[in-house]
Amino acid sequence: MRPVVLSICVGVGLLAAPTFCNAADIVLFDNGPFITGVGTGPNGSDVSVTESGAAISISFNAGLAPPNGPVRVADDFVVSGAPGLGARLSHMYVYGVQSNSTTSNVQFGAAYVAIYDGQPSAGGNLIAGDFDTNRALSSTWTGAYRLSSSGTPSTTRPITRIDVDMSWAPPLRNGTYWIVFSAIGDASLSSNPNPQTIVVTPHRATDNAQQLFNGNWVNLYDLPFVVHALCPADFNASHTTTVGDIFDFLNAWFAGNPLADFNGNGIAVSDIFDFLNQWFTGC
Repeated sequence: MRPVVLSICVGVGLLAAPTFCNAADIVLFDNGPFITGVGTGPNGSDVSVTESGAAISISFNAGLAPPNGPVRVADDFVVSGAPGLGARLSHMYVYGVQSNSTTSNVQFGAAYVAIYDGQPSAGGNLIAGDFDTNRALSSTWTGAYRLSSSGTPSTTRPITRIDVDMSWAPPLRNGTYWIVFSAIGDASLSSNPNPQTIVVTPHRATDNAQQLFNGNWVNLYDLPFVVHALCPADFNASHTTTVGDIFDFLNAWFAGNPLADFNGNGIAVSDIFDFLNQWFTGC
């Protein structure tokens, strides 16, 4: 969970004096690191050096329908500590490169994502998402380059952080889920328009990611991605926790809104106490 960031929130009515609130999005799941050297790359950049014998990257272009059919990658993530109806996702960071890049400002053209209740290759069911709706919010250089362990330092694979909207997903109860992801690269980089994944470095013995390639699922090392969710106390999804969340929760509770079932035991007075406890605890 990332540190709390304080900001000023302006109250209304009897609470007109400014009050402190905290940035409400939290890191729900982080699948692992990829930076292997800080400040050791070209011009003082960070680097992610592949392990000896490991591939630099693996294509996951799906939107352009390459000759071998759509290419997608999949990996699992865990939801824990969610309130009664589940965690409400906010956005997700996915990390990739585009080979032979002539700029660090790579702008991915699109990102597609779906959520499954189990491994897609083993009968997992689609919960939400599709491969027709572009969920990309932004593309930002991480300040790092992906390098081969056997090559010389290069700036042709800047690692891009793709910020992906996840607010469309239904609340997810505690458990294990699978993310399936694909993307379209920066069309202005015509030398190699296909975006590519990077993998968690160093890899782990428990890695279980997969790639859909040529109609078949094949095993991969795990992929670095970070899933963010709303703080449970951010009832109105404003990305901050303010006194307005309390009023909105109470209005929902009195109206019998299922979202007010904060502890998952049916709407009862205990939900009010549990929500207030979470609100005062913060995130």
